[in-house]
Amino acid sequence: MAERLVNVDRETPMLLPPDLREWVADNELAHLILEAVELCDLRGARLNVRGSGSEQYPPSMMMALLIYAYATGLFSSRRIERASYESVALRYLCANHHPDHDTIAKFRRENEALFRSCFGQVLLLAGEAGVLRVGAVSIDGTRMAGAGSRWAVRTLEEIERELEGLGQELLQKAEAADASDWDGEGTQLPEALRDREERKKKLLAAKAVIEARRQAARESGRRNQPGSGHGTRRASISEPETRRLRRGSGPPVQGYNAQAVIDAGRSGLIVGAHLSDAPNDAHQLQAGVEALAPEAGQPVAVLVDKGYDNTEQIARVEADKGLLVLCRPQRRPNALVVNARRRGRHQWKWQRRRLMEQRFLCPLLQELYRRRRASAEGAFARIKSHLGFRRFQVWGKSAATSEWMLVCLAHNCRILAAAKS
Repeated sequence: MAERLVNVDRETPMLLPPDLREWVADNELAHLILEAVELCDLRGARLNVRGSGSEQYPPSMMMALLIYAYATGLFSSRRIERASYESVALRYLCANHHPDHDTIAKFRRENEALFRSCFGQVLLLAGEAGVLRVGAVSIDGTRMAGAGSRWAVRTLEEIERELEGLGQELLQKAEAADASDWDGEGTQLPEALRDREERKKKLLAAKAVIEARRQAARESGRRNQPGSGHGTRRASISEPETRRLRRGSGPPVQGYNAQAVIDAGRSGLIVGAHLSDAPNDAHQLQAGVEALAPEAGQPVAVLVDKGYDNTEQIARVEADKGLLVLCRPQRRPNALVVNARRRGRHQWKWQRRRLMEQRFLCPLLQELYRRRRASAEGAFARIKSHLGFRRFQVWGKSAATSEWMLVCLAHNCRILAAAKS
């Protein structure tokens, strides 16, 4: 019996125009993203205005494009542009438009407020679907590499030596330019001088960052505390706002401390996020609570690891927000504990520490605290392993904050789409 094969005809045109909605009928993620974007207030969106009078891509389309791209592991603006031709889902979301990579990159780094608005709308949809019921939240941070190269990191001494050598080289180049045919009437310096001037600006910016961090460490009185001086001795020339951060037992990372507030219930949704350059989490509790999206509702308890052990911040959050904070106290040397008991001005800290230790004797609170690791570390595992996001694509802290909100938004869309399918 002769074999029957499917006829593959790539030359005959379609008789009727294709309906892309039929091609993504089972794509719950694409439909969810459109639903969330349509609920957002897009009036404050920053468009890629070129001054040419040409039509701009609508913010709703750009939002849907970026969220879907990040939710499916596409982060490079050039790869996203290419996928707008190759991906059926992206063709549907963009209605067969193809924004160029410059437009995509500019929209991504300038629309943090828009990403936050859509972030809140997704949480509202999760609440309406019965997926999100906030009772307790976990706050944790992870170290994310910046866009700059780690080879661009310099100490203050290295920067000063390079500046000195660059100054002499600039003088020699300037004298050579004077002796050449360049008459100085042009609008730009010779290319060799421009490159070195730009290099000098970057070195001076990195030097200013190191000096500012050293001054801040001296003023706060934390210079000799563990971890407080880390990152004050170096800066990146290519991205001075990043910081050298330690990551567990692994090598240090030149980047940012990405903080997230995660529902400690079954949903695993991120309900708040912010970005810091702090070398540790000791001063991130209050900022994390303030980053909690109003659409998520008010939790009753906050779960954090011992890296957030900061008596003043814990007391402030509990007094101002009415929250119960569970944080395992760090072990202190016996001599420090005895001194804290003796000094009257630190007596209240000792009492607060004893109160926290007593909380962990309660079986119910112990059971509640066990949710912290699974919820917090689970969210970061999904971002790094499922989405594949491990370093920022944009330059500067402001743009990185916008991208971090986009990553958390994409993470939530994937979870909610899976829950509704």
